[in-house]
Amino acid sequence: MNIFTILAISVGLVAAEPSEELTVQQITEAVVQEQLDAYNDADLERFVATFSEDMVGVKYPGEILFSGHEGLRKSYGEFFKDGPNHEVFIKNRTVQGNKVIDVELYSKTGKREDIRPGFFVAIYTVENGKIIRMEFVSAD
Repeated sequence: MNIFTILAISVGLVAAEPSEELTVQQITEAVVQEQLDAYNDADLERFVATFSEDMVGVKYPGEILFSGHEGLRKSYGEFFKDGPNHEVFIKNRTVQGNKVIDVELYSKTGKREDIRPGFFVAIYTVENGKIIRMEFVSAD
């Protein structure tokens, strides 16, 4: 059983049949969900492991915020230490091929009643079982 099958089983996308082949959409969603779970758990190394080494983080329409595993560690390491109770809630998710588009609500306390006003749209692109691009579109 490969890592994609294990990820998909862990998020309930497929039954635990080793002979089942996963679709690109199932793999894509499983990787992005694992990334979100690691983010919500403030588990930096598990979070980083869901990304390709040459990943790029972008603020729409193209401002590069960080790149690579070291860029992720630098951008998220202190954030995870300073706010381990944060949580992102998914308001809506669309999976199309190797892309996931999430409408995300953020709470720094992990409680729904503390969700800050507004939302982010995050667009994830997955190749070879890793996130290669994470793009944020904010309301401002």
